[in-house]
Amino acid sequence: MADDPVQAVQEYVRRKVVIPPLVHVKKALTAADEYLALEIVMMVGCGLRNGEARAVNIHNVVADDVYRVHEQIHSNTHKPAKLKHRKVGESA
Repeated sequence: MADDPVQAVQEYVRRKVVIPPLVHVKKALTAADEYLALEIVMMVGCGLRNGEARAVNIHNVVADDVYRVHEQIHSNTHKPAKLKHRKVGESA
């Protein structure tokens, strides 16, 4: 080859993950309506992603203390969709 195929490729630099302090989360909860507050609590408390938190509903509570993530709200269609990177029957 005359040219190096990776010559123009830039190295990926991962950004540092920033976890908001509890005081910021509490401020967000006081400013949020009930729907956004539920999303925030599910993301902070359960580690759900944005789309998963938006899809939270009573039908996924499988025991008094167990919530199963079966779906997410798709970012483009804004409608429920299956979880990404999951096999049939697998939940988060």
